[in-house]
Amino acid sequence: MTASCAGSTADLASEKACKAAQRSKRKPEGDGAAKPHKKGKSDEDGQGKPEPEPSGEQEDAQPFTFKSPLEEYPVHILPIPSATRPACTGLREPETYVKFLTTALLDRLSLQEQQAVLGFLTHFGQELSLASVCAGTDSPRLVFDTVVKVVVERLWSMKPEEAPASVQAFTSEISENKQLFLKEMYAGAKKEKLFGDVRLLSNAEAPDHSEKPAVNSQVPAFKVLVGGFPCKDVSACNNQRRKHQHGIMKKNGKTGGAFGGILGMIDAHGEELVFSLFENVIGLGTPPMVQATTDTKQKGTINESNLAAALSMLDTEVGQFAFACQLDPRCFAGAQSRARYWMPAFSRKVLAKLEMSESEAYQWTTQFLTRFNDHGFSTIDDVLLPSSHPAVEEHLRQAGQKACPWEEQALDNIAAGHQQDAKWPEAHVNQARSPGPRFCFLLLLCCKGFAAVAAADSRPLTCRRVLR
Repeated sequence: MTASCAGSTADLASEKACKAAQRSKRKPEGDGAAKPHKKGKSDEDGQGKPEPEPSGEQEDAQPFTFKSPLEEYPVHILPIPSATRPACTGLREPETYVKFLTTALLDRLSLQEQQAVLGFLTHFGQELSLASVCAGTDSPRLVFDTVVKVVVERLWSMKPEEAPASVQAFTSEISENKQLFLKEMYAGAKKEKLFGDVRLLSNAEAPDHSEKPAVNSQVPAFKVLVGGFPCKDVSACNNQRRKHQHGIMKKNGKTGGAFGGILGMIDAHGEELVFSLFENVIGLGTPPMVQATTDTKQKGTINESNLAAALSMLDTEVGQFAFACQLDPRCFAGAQSRARYWMPAFSRKVLAKLEMSESEAYQWTTQFLTRFNDHGFSTIDDVLLPSSHPAVEEHLRQAGQKACPWEEQALDNIAAGHQQDAKWPEAHVNQARSPGPRFCFLLLLCCKGFAAVAAADSRPLTCRRVLR
């Protein structure tokens, strides 16, 4: 009996060992087998090679090989101003808003500091050529043009015809729908180059979509670069973001691939580049999970994050001194809460000519931002069109909806006894009335407002009407 039981146990163990050996043999074949190529956006529009598949977590747990700039120059976090300060109203027009902030900053600078600003601006030459990549609706060009005009009007004392002026070198935007928007938005301007995939701009020529069909055109040089590269891979909303925790360093995925394309573009055409500004979500600085032993993992630090890798690569690959600032629209009288990383980058060649050290550039920039941060709050009521506005009424009429404000909808639901249905609009109304509402609600209303303006206005779009 005992021998029989021992024999059965031995047979069972042998069978388990045999199955485990078979699984171990099959595993390399499955992992090493070639996967069928997935057709991506780049294949469909003919703008570039297919995007590489993101690597897995196990492959991502690699030792770091770069020195983090964040160790010496930590993220500068601009604090949210007190809610008790008076709100800034009457700033619905984007041009008025930018003029207000620029003028307020110049008023707070000493004469010596104002001259330093003008000196930095004139270092660009008479033509301040701007390149916008991953442009979206290309608001950077509107802001940059207004800032330059205000500085020149306030500080320029020489011949007007010799004053610096902003010009658009080119725009890069991969989305076909946004390309159509940009063509309509800036139809009144002279013909400008509109490139697609930023990953193709390291070449001498790239498809120019300002023509239909697109034709290859030379990629011009530029002096100022602004880019809010994709955030999908590192966003907190992406439950697969762990797979991309080293995406910037590997230059893969949507976020890392686009950033790698930007670096390639700077390397190929940035010989005149003076200043760059990049933007991305807070998730870019999320510490990665690093493998401590074969069985356990531990969390790294922000010095090992995608943010640190981006700052390091700007330095080592294209000679840009870069650091990070965490800013929120509420710091600048904005009626929304949307914290983001902004990464200013200075050409080391320019810093050498200006005889400015890295620490001076860092302190200079952070001190200027601190002086910005004193304008109080705006609320959502300061920027949204009222329900009685002709554009909103026309949009609602075309959509076949009843013109009903959020407050009325909440009260109607409560009166009808739909307490559960009433919680959603009630909560959002309260949030909208408070300073700095969350971005999700603001985005919903702004999209609705933009659609209303576009539907009610048959004239060519302008920045003033689009961003109202």
